Amino acid sequence: MHTFQDMPAELIERDPFTDFGVDGALLTSGVGERVNAMTITWGTMGVLFNMNVVTVFVEDSRYTKELMDWSGVFSISFFEGKQKSLLKYFDKVSGRRENKFATSGLTVNEHKGIPFVDDCSFAIVCRLVCRTKIKEEDIIDSDVIAKLYSGDNKGNTHTMYVGEIVDFLAR
Repeated sequence: MHTFQDMPAELIERDPFTDFGVDGALLTSGVGERVNAMTITWGTMGVLFNMNVVTVFVEDSRYTKELMDWSGVFSISFFEGKQKSLLKYFDKVSGRRENKFATSGLTVNEHKGIPFVDDCSFAIVCRLVCRTKIKEEDIIDSDVIAKLYSGDNKGNTHTMYVGEIVDFLAR
C-alpha cells in the first residue's frame, strides 16, 4: 500500500473542470469485500449545508449506486500517467459480473473506513449527506434529454449524491 497524507482544503490546487470533465476519475464505494468502482466525468466541488462537499452523478442502473446507497460512503480517485487508461475499463465493465480490481491490478485501500483506489495520486473521501434522483421532468433543457436520456437510455437517469469531504489525500 502507498502512503497518503491528509491535505487541508486551502492547499488544494486542482481544477475540477479538468479533473472531472477532461481526465475523469474513479468513484469507489462499498464496505469490506463488497467494493466497486466506476468511471465518472461529472462532478462538482463546493460548499453546501455549511460543509465542504463533492457532488457526483451516478446512473440508476450502475452497481456502484447500489453500494453508495448501502454503505453511505464514497471516494473519488484521480490518476496520472499510464493508469488513466484503466478508466475506460472501469467504465465498460460491470462490477456485478466481475471483480474489476482483481482484473485491473488496482488495489483498494481504506481511510477512516472509506474505500479508495490505492494506486491513485489524489483522492477525496466522503460520507454521504444527501441524494436525490434527477427526473426527466425536472430537466429544463430539452437538449439534455435528447442527448442523454433517449433511445436505450430512456428512463435511465442519474441520482445526484452530495458527500461531505472527510479528507483530501495526496500520495
